[in-house]
Amino acid sequence: MEAKFKKKTSIQLKFSLAVILLIIAIYLLIGKVVLDYEKEALTSEAKKRIVTQLRFLAQGSQKLLLQPDPEFFLSPLLKRIMDEDRDILYAVVVDAKGKIKGHPDMTKIDTIYYKEAYLVEAYLVEDKNLVITSRLILKGKEELQETPVSFHVNTPIYQKKVKIGTVYLGFSKQGINKILLATQNKIITITLIALVIGIIGSIFLVRFIIKPLKALAKGAQEISREDFDIILPIKSRDELGELTFTFNQMVRSLKEKQLMRYTFERYVTKEVADTILKNIEDVRLGGEQREVTTLFADIRGWTQITKELPAEKTVHLLNDFFTLMVEVVFKYEGTLAKFMGDGLMAIFGAPLYHEDDALRAVKTALEMKEVLSQFNKDRKNPIDIGVGITSGEVIVGNIGSEKRMEYTAVGARVNLAARLQALAEKGQILLDKDTYLKIADSVNALRLEPIMIKGLAEPMEIYEARDLK
Repeated sequence: MEAKFKKKTSIQLKFSLAVILLIIAIYLLIGKVVLDYEKEALTSEAKKRIVTQLRFLAQGSQKLLLQPDPEFFLSPLLKRIMDEDRDILYAVVVDAKGKIKGHPDMTKIDTIYYKEAYLVEAYLVEDKNLVITSRLILKGKEELQETPVSFHVNTPIYQKKVKIGTVYLGFSKQGINKILLATQNKIITITLIALVIGIIGSIFLVRFIIKPLKALAKGAQEISREDFDIILPIKSRDELGELTFTFNQMVRSLKEKQLMRYTFERYVTKEVADTILKNIEDVRLGGEQREVTTLFADIRGWTQITKELPAEKTVHLLNDFFTLMVEVVFKYEGTLAKFMGDGLMAIFGAPLYHEDDALRAVKTALEMKEVLSQFNKDRKNPIDIGVGITSGEVIVGNIGSEKRMEYTAVGARVNLAARLQALAEKGQILLDKDTYLKIADSVNALRLEPIMIKGLAEPMEIYEARDLK
């Protein structure tokens, strides 16, 4: 037996989490692309701005360095530039010997400019842990150094191919970082808003998708309880609608098979029905020669009974009679071959074979008499039956047409059983010799006088079954 399935996590929760994670991943990816693009654009623009400022200072300082006391002209120029552009960390002009000739702080004038010292001094303004991350050579001879928080450039100043000085300029990344931080905050805000919208949307989307799936699951549970009357409404024309349509077709097919099984089980035992349904593709016209025991049972005096009862009660009586008789046939695993007016035909040995099929047939006839005896206790007009039983080779199989067929038996031994039944008096169970020889050790039977049967050249030896030993 299969273990009961335990649901641990609903598909609705799984789907919602998947949608939420997908939204987060998409917006993080978009945010990274946007930030990288904006950082690259701002950095490129800043470099161009620095180089432009550097070249402007270099051109302005070229003539001023040749003047007497250039610091009186260069220092105010540098101070004014730094005041106008708050992103400039420092601006220094030195002569060919490395002495400072231009500096916002006049106390630095004529001191030796140590590039690394001034660079470190400038970095400490913004970054206590200096790390130079990249270096690139721009057009001309400008040299640019970049750290996570600043840019540093310098360019030599020439007069007729003679170096007369150098301009040093530091530029803060604070403005760029503020813009990037603001952009990052906007992206985070947009992501959160999108996440909220996505969560709400995913809830409705999941409900829309899960609702028909839950209906299908409920329908499957009904089917597992063999309730095939459920039909699910098709609410969409997508894959879910197609799945629902297919489910309904499956239910109709199962219902037809259930009806087919029910129909079979009205004529044969459950085991026979299972055998036929498992090999339904083999159900076709035709038959085979097999040894079976055939039983015919018929109501005696039925014509008189029908005259005494109204039609409705006659039909009701006949239905009650057949219900009792068929139950007995099935009890001994016989196959109901057909109803014939007020009688029935059953075979034992096909499609399922038993070594004691003849004995099963005789037991069926004896129990039919007992059941009728109980049935007649409360009836004013009791009914009795006559039974004929034969054993031998007959042709069994599906006989009829492609549209309507029945599983039955035909042959001389079948005809003989019908004739014995016609000769039987009320309560008599007549057997042929072949049947008697098969059940002689288990049934008390009386040998009767041989009789002539139509179609036989010699008198036939017959027996009357009385009871079980």
